[in-house]
Order: sequence, then structure tokens, then C-alpha cells
Amino acid sequence: MRNDGNRSGNGVLLLATAAALVAAFGGGAGCRAKCGDFTVSGDEQCDGQASCRAPGSPNECRFAVCGDGIAEANEGCDDGDMNDDDTPDACRTDCQPARCADNVLDMGEECDGSCGCSFDCTLLWACGDGMLFSDCEQCDDGAANSDTTPDACRTSCRLPRCGDDVQDTGEACDDGNPDLDGDGLINSDALPDHCRSMCVLPTCGDYVTDTGEECDGQTSCGPTCTLSFCGDGNIDAGEDCDGGLANSDYTPDACRTSCVIPTCGDGVPDPVFNAEMFPEQCDDDNFVTGDGCDALCQWEASCANAALEPTEQCDDGNVATGDGCDASCMFEAGTSCAMAIDLDDPMVATIVDTSHTYADTTIGAFDGFVSDVCVTGAGDRAHKVYLLQNSRVDVTLVASGFQAVLSARRDCLDVGTEIACDATPPMPTLTFLGSAGDTWYIIVDGVTAADTGDYSVIVAVRPTRAAMQDCDLAGVDNVCDPAPLACVNDGTGRGVCM
Repeated sequence: MRNDGNRSGNGVLLLATAAALVAAFGGGAGCRAKCGDFTVSGDEQCDGQASCRAPGSPNECRFAVCGDGIAEANEGCDDGDMNDDDTPDACRTDCQPARCADNVLDMGEECDGSCGCSFDCTLLWACGDGMLFSDCEQCDDGAANSDTTPDACRTSCRLPRCGDDVQDTGEACDDGNPDLDGDGLINSDALPDHCRSMCVLPTCGDYVTDTGEECDGQTSCGPTCTLSFCGDGNIDAGEDCDGGLANSDYTPDACRTSCVIPTCGDGVPDPVFNAEMFPEQCDDDNFVTGDGCDALCQWEASCANAALEPTEQCDDGNVATGDGCDASCMFEAGTSCAMAIDLDDPMVATIVDTSHTYADTTIGAFDGFVSDVCVTGAGDRAHKVYLLQNSRVDVTLVASGFQAVLSARRDCLDVGTEIACDATPPMPTLTFLGSAGDTWYIIVDGVTAADTGDYSVIVAVRPTRAAMQDCDLAGVDNVCDPAPLACVNDGTGRGVCM
């Protein structure tokens, strides 16, 4: 027979025990972690393990770590977030106190980790004692050490250098970086008008636009730090050429004022410099044929049209012979024109700079000229000069023992092309202007049939320069034209036609 009463009593006892355990340690829906129950639960990191903080201590049931602000037995200190390896006298990040050899100068230390520092953080040397400790000092002049005197050993026992805010020998400037003397200036490769980092003065070409510069280093900036433009003498993007003040729309072989290369059809014959890369004999500002100058700026054959062309020695408007000019527009043999002396030939004439000198005699010369300017009748000589550029021609005749006459004409045989004549003793002279591509004939004759003798003719050919173009102040290499233009010093030693 079962004893139901005993069973009921045991059940009550079991329920009471369970309730007591729940109350002590928690359980069910209301159960919570309890540090010290050796069970990791809730927000616990640990419970009862080594390095686990004990119940009732700050941060209980959490592992002890350096940097948590609590100094453990194996930690010399722990200031949490204040731990630092660079701040003097701070607890280090390994939770050990500041100490000698931690490379931080702490209280009571003369040095720590620097050159010449002993094992106990005392200095083995002293900068400024006048004794050079070569392991650590570059120099030491004792009391003469200075941070303001040029070329002096610095108070850090370092040699003077660019950037120390003192202008030393070999430096054009030195404002330091940082600013050590408090003048508000520093060495800079980016700031206008500042001493540069290499201790050189700011200059055009350093890619910083300084006072007096319009630009520096930009695409449209010229080599003198002025904004580029056609006519500045620099070939910039979009320009074929740029001769500066020498740009011209009428001078042969000159870069045009639009900074383009001269070309056939622009109205100026360019024998050397042109887009076609071959000499232009003529340029009548069109590409029409049959007008004497063809579409390639070459002379069209037109002998006997009474117009002298570069391929002709003469053109008297006919093809008759015996008149000095033959049917091919060449001088007939035996005439003075056929024997004209080429003053451009260095084998014939003495050429110095722009001056051509030739000595000869009229004795026995053929008398083939009659002048409509001066009366002549003796034996005569012809000389020719070819002009490469628009030029001024100055001619002087020195006659020996006879009265001579000097004349100049465009066509050797055509008296109508004679532009000047002079018989003023003792040295007749002529001055005239000629165009590029012209051949001019210089005639030496006697005033009467009895006037013959030895002579020297001196011809100076000087290219002309227009207004505002560069010119030779001495007047040797070129001259200004037209009058009253004169070559004037522009204040820099450069000659300009003004």
C-alpha cells in the first residue's frame, strides 16, 4: 500500500529548494548573470578565469588589459586613454612609467635617445663649449655660435645652411622656413616675391608670377614673363614665325605682321625665306599667268617688252641686233654692258662689311654711254650690284688725274632709267634706294673725251629698316628709311628706327 502522505511532503521540499536556488542565482525569464558563479553569461567577458577581474572590483568579470585605466599587479601604471609614448612623464602605452631610454625627454633627464646621450640619460657633450664632439656636432665655436651672424656655427652646433633665416655666403637671400626671425617672410617656391627654397631670388622662369611679371610658366607666357602676342619676337603656339619689330608686310623674306611665313601671292618677292622653299623671282599679288609673273612667282619669258626682268640683261623693246641688246635680251659682246664688272664678286671687288671697292681705269675703255643727266663722251666702265633686300646704295668715285662723272641706272642700256648723275670734283657721289631683286648699273665716265684715267669706285649697300624696326646705331649694317627716320638708342643700347 502506497504512502501518499510521504510523497507529498518530499515534493514540497523539492519545490522549496528549487525556489531558493532561483532566488539566489536567477533563472527563467528573469534570470541574470552573476559574476562569481564561474559561468560566463550576459555582458561578462570571463568568470573565475586567470586575469579575470574578481566580483565586486571595478570592471568585474572582465579581462584585465593595459589601457583600461586600472593598474594591475604587472602594470607600473595605467592612465587609460592618457597613456602616451611621446608625452614627457606620461604613462607609456605598455603601462610602464616614463623611463630613461624611452626616447622621450622626461623630468630629470638631460637627454634621451639623442646623439651623445649616455645610458643614464646624461649628456656626454655640451653644444657651445667650444669643443667639437664630431659624433654629434658639425661645428662648435663656443660663444661665437650664432643664429643671426652670417656664416657662423649655429647655436645647435650645426653648420649654416639655406633655410636657417640667415643670408650666408653664396646665398642671394634666406628668409628661412619656418620664419625664425619674425619678419613675416619665409623661403617659398609658391609665394610671389619670396626668396626661393634654394636661397635664390625670385626670377622669371620660376613658375611664380612676381611683381613686374605679367605671367610666369603659363602656355601663353613668353621667355621674358610677358604675355605672348604676335610681334613679341617669340614664336608662340599658332605662329609660323615672329621677328618682333622686324615683322613686315613689304620687306622681302620678313615674317609677316600676322606672324605667318611669307608666301607667293602676298605681293612681296621673297628670294630666300618663304613657304615655297624656293626663291621667288617676282610677286605681283596674284596667281594670274600671262602678266609677267606666273602663279609660282617666277618670271615669265617676255623679251622685247621694254621691261627689264631678272632673267634679262637688257630689254630695249625689240629683237634687233647691233644696238647693244640682242634678240635674247642679252648684252651684245664687246659692249661696256656685256663687260659690266660684278661688284658682288669677292674675286673681283674688295668687300668689307657692306662696302664693295673696285679699282680700274677708263683708259682704252669702250665709249658706249650717253647720259641725259650729265654730258659725257670719254671711255667708260659699267659696274653692277644685285640687291638681295630693299636697300640704300651709297656710291663714291675717286678719280685720279681726270674729271670724272658718276651715274646710276636700272637698265644698263636704257638712258631713261638713269636716276642720278654727279660730276662734282674731286669725288662724285650718289645715293639712291633700290628694291630687293634689282640689279643696278654704276657707270664711270669722263666729262669730256679727254678725261680718262685710273679710278676707284666704292659702293655701300645697306638694307633699309622701317619705323620701329631694329637698326644698327653705327649705320654700318643697315639704315632707316624713309627720311626723316633715324636710328635712335631706345635707352637699352638697342637701335630703333624712329
